[in-house]
Amino acid sequence: MNTDTKTETATPTPARVQRVPRVDVWRADEGFRVLAELPGAQAESVKLTAERGVLTLYAESPRHSWKRSFELPDDVDADAIAARLEKGLLEISMPRVPTARSRQIRVVSA
Repeated sequence: MNTDTKTETATPTPARVQRVPRVDVWRADEGFRVLAELPGAQAESVKLTAERGVLTLYAESPRHSWKRSFELPDDVDADAIAARLEKGLLEISMPRVPTARSRQIRVVSA
């Protein structure tokens, strides 16, 4: 009687490690910039949200996931935030809201 049994072992999938991305944040003339290192991430796996004064970045790659939140300055135009991912570097631009200039308003009589 043949009792040979084949046992197949599954190749373990590497666990996705949660990380905080390394970032540089600086103020530019037109607003603020953030540069985040996300090696291996694709644009489709990056999610940015701006909600209640907080910018949250979440991204995944086959081996890592990243999450980081930033408090937005009051003068950032959240509707105009833009981001671009190139070669594992995510650049986020956060323009400032144009400041309202005061002006004298002439009052005329009716």
